[in-house]
Amino acid sequence: LVVYGIRAQTGAVVNTLQNNVVGTTAGPISNSSASAASRIIGMYSQTGAAAVSGNTISHLSLSAANVGTGISAGVIGLFVSTTSTLGNNVNQNTIRNLSNSHASAAVRVSGLEWTGATTGTNVVQRNYIYSLTTPSTSATATVNGIHLQAGTTTYQNNMIALGSGMTANSPQINGIDETITGSGVLNFYFNSVYIGGSGVVSGTASSFAMQSALVTNTRNFRDNVFFNARSNGASTGKHYAIRAGGTAANPAGLTSNNNVLLA
Repeated sequence: LVVYGIRAQTGAVVNTLQNNVVGTTAGPISNSSASAASRIIGMYSQTGAAAVSGNTISHLSLSAANVGTGISAGVIGLFVSTTSTLGNNVNQNTIRNLSNSHASAAVRVSGLEWTGATTGTNVVQRNYIYSLTTPSTSATATVNGIHLQAGTTTYQNNMIALGSGMTANSPQINGIDETITGSGVLNFYFNSVYIGGSGVVSGTASSFAMQSALVTNTRNFRDNVFFNARSNGASTGKHYAIRAGGTAANPAGLTSNNNVLLA
């Protein structure tokens, strides 16, 4: 069972999704199916170009042991998947209070899941993502603010705050997780990412304000604030401001400068 708040599935047109409210404190949306294939997605712009702005997506929950990763994650606030050359602009959306309550499975919660085009002008900007949680004790359970898997895109002026509500157990936390496959140029400008939570009780997973696994794509990290204030109690995870893929200094394709890093 897959629950969608709003799903736009079109061809060579523009999906315009503006100023919608999906889920509220008084009207939460949950998927209580026990099937491991169950999912909940607040808003899905599929196939067509995405003009997604001013939406509030919140109070979505799942309890199933869905261990899907990337675009198959069990809980996704905003999912954009497109190869359109018309250009994509995702801006000024608020994504908050998303959760998977399963206690032990390797579940995934993602605020913004992005699979974009490798051509055209694609921008993800001025989005606010916070309060994404899971109590899972799995060492591979993961919470992502923004998870990106494909496309040439500029990410700018986004604000992400994660981790403060997860101190009993520690899943892996990625403010931004960059794991794209294939070609694509990635620009990250003027983003602010905060990872919090003090005295984390248990868990071996690490946390990253910025996590990049790429080793060859052109990517620019400039003028960002990556602040990881997370700290351990009895847990053994490590907490990083930024991780860049590669095995030596100055990895191919990477330009990183004028960032504020604290961990």
